[in-house]
Amino acid sequence: MIRRESIFTLSVPELNNDYADISLEKLRCEATKTGVTVRAEADFGQESKQGAIEVVLSQSPGQYRFRRLPQRRD
Repeated sequence: MIRRESIFTLSVPELNNDYADISLEKLRCEATKTGVTVRAEADFGQESKQGAIEVVLSQSPGQYRFRRLPQRRD
C-alpha cells in the first residue's frame, strides 16, 4: 500500500511574490528517491515572458532547489 500524505508545507519565495505576477499552469509532480520534483509552465506577468519552473523538494523540511527553465520554442 502506498501512503500519500503531506508531511510539511513550504512557501517558495521565488514564486510567492505578489509584485512579480507569476501564474502557473500544467503542474506536474514526480516522486523521486530523494523527494519530489514539481514542474510547471509559467507566465511571468511583470516581465511579459513565458517559460517554465522546476522546484525540487527534498525530504528534509525546508530544503528545496528552484530553477527557472528557458522559454520553450515550439
